[in-house]
Amino acid sequence: MGDFNIHMNTPSDPQCVALQTIIDSCGLTQIIHEPTHRNGNTIDLVLVRGVTTSKVMILPYTKVMSNHYLIKFEVLTHCQQANNNNNCYSGRNINAATTMTLADLLPLVMAPFPNYVGSIDNLTNNFDDDLREIIDSIAPLKQKRAPKRRTPWFTEEIRAHKLSCRKLERKWRATKLEVFHQAWSDSLITYKRMLTLAKAKYYSNLIRLNKNDPKFLFSTVASLTQQGTPPSSSTHSADDFMNFFNKKIELIRKEIKDNASQLQLGSINTNTTVCTTDTALQNSLSIFDEITLEELLQRVSGIKQTTCLLDPLPGKLIKELFVLLGPSVLNIINLPLSSGTFSKIAMRFVKPNIMTTAPDITKIDFADRDNQKYDKDLYIGSECRDYLSHHRENCDLPAFFSSVRRFYSGTCSYMMASFPFGDPVLVNARFLDIQNRQQCKFSQVTVIERYPHFLSKDDRKNVEEEFFMYQCDSLCAAIAEAERVDSAWHEFAKLKDTATRKTKYEALFKVAKSVLVMYHSNADCERIFSHVNKN
Repeated sequence: MGDFNIHMNTPSDPQCVALQTIIDSCGLTQIIHEPTHRNGNTIDLVLVRGVTTSKVMILPYTKVMSNHYLIKFEVLTHCQQANNNNNCYSGRNINAATTMTLADLLPLVMAPFPNYVGSIDNLTNNFDDDLREIIDSIAPLKQKRAPKRRTPWFTEEIRAHKLSCRKLERKWRATKLEVFHQAWSDSLITYKRMLTLAKAKYYSNLIRLNKNDPKFLFSTVASLTQQGTPPSSSTHSADDFMNFFNKKIELIRKEIKDNASQLQLGSINTNTTVCTTDTALQNSLSIFDEITLEELLQRVSGIKQTTCLLDPLPGKLIKELFVLLGPSVLNIINLPLSSGTFSKIAMRFVKPNIMTTAPDITKIDFADRDNQKYDKDLYIGSECRDYLSHHRENCDLPAFFSSVRRFYSGTCSYMMASFPFGDPVLVNARFLDIQNRQQCKFSQVTVIERYPHFLSKDDRKNVEEEFFMYQCDSLCAAIAEAERVDSAWHEFAKLKDTATRKTKYEALFKVAKSVLVMYHSNADCERIFSHVNKN
């Protein structure tokens, strides 16, 4: 049952023919034969097999909820309650020793994650896999049997009387004397009376102590009657539920509209000057600020200690060891906000011919509408585009696409103002690309002038000659096949002069290493200042 998005009202449509063939081959029956969409097409289907349906109704509803119609039908089926006699479940033995062992192993396991700069999906998957692997090695999942039902009213006095009753029963069964049978009967009646009174007293005290907690009282009654919460006897229909959600959506939209109206007013000065919509919303969603480790720790310390089946570690351990997990989790949160390159952002709203013909994309006027794509070509994501196509009549498309343009242009402006695009060292770092070394010039090795302390006087004399040799030297397989530039330079540093047997590119390798070890950001430095409360 659902939106198949295939026009079943057009039997000649190839997709309709293919779907009908699949339905017939599976022994299913399609019971919807009327339009289910405002455009008059039958695209919402209900497929049944082995059940009886009746009272099929298709009711058009307000556009606020959806442009699809409501389908109502009744189905007669037999529901059988599963009888689960197996009270087993999977669990881990978590104790103080587990926490201590994890605390010892986590620093080594978490070491690569705080400075990871690759794919956020790979980072998240590796983070989860490593945590699951380490917890499985320390506290593996084991099958456990649920404990028997607790009986706190069963006191030692009642237990002693039960043992006495069982002794009298064994005597009677062994001797078959009427005196022991009568004694056993009297003892059994007394035992049942004691048990009933103790149980009643226990629950009376429990209800008295929790008389202001209706949820606890209802769950207690349900446990006493050996049944769950009885189904509601309400006569609400599907129409009532639809009307409820319809009104709820209308209320949410009204609140958004009221908030937008207040935002448009902006700040009113003494002359009652009102800001325009463009001015009030100009800076909305222009940048995303990364959070700090202190903010993350504060958030985590205030959340409930709950656990989901998808969590790599139990919630209790995550909170207790979050000081060790925090930097890695912080990178997972901040990486998506900082990993988008400038060109990836620009290509989402700038025309391709402008991107390809510009000698330097940082010099493009991103706010110029002539350089931007048309509304239909802007990148907004498939889900957003599908939503707009189904709710076009309820959306202010010009205002929406105007906000998208402001967001992208504001992001590019922020990146140009914040990122070191024109830094000479970074611009000329292309000499590190060994495959294209012949196109480089020695003047690009500007790191020597900017950081003269990297090289000694003798190295400064040799670096230019080594650079020219570097351009003409042949590459061995280990260098040519290296996937990363730092790996290639690691192999390059091993090259020896055939005559002197000394390192062939000692000075040039020092320059390359100085550039490669530069931090990609100042996050580590800021983290240190945050730890010592100096920021």
